[in-house]
Amino acid sequence: MPGKKFEVQAIDDEILAKFSLKNRYSFLNNNLTAILSTKEFNFFKEVQRFCMRFEKKK
Repeated sequence: MPGKKFEVQAIDDEILAKFSLKNRYSFLNNNLTAILSTKEFNFFKEVQRFCMRFEKKK
């Protein structure tokens, strides 16, 4: 069936709601603070802010 797209939702809507970008970043921040240097973490936070603003504009 070339050209056909299948859409199957494998994750429940309730769980998908918890996978917001903000929640993902919160999880990453908690786990990456011990791994990244201060400079790297600050850069990561800048990227997060950019992505959050971009997501709101969509």
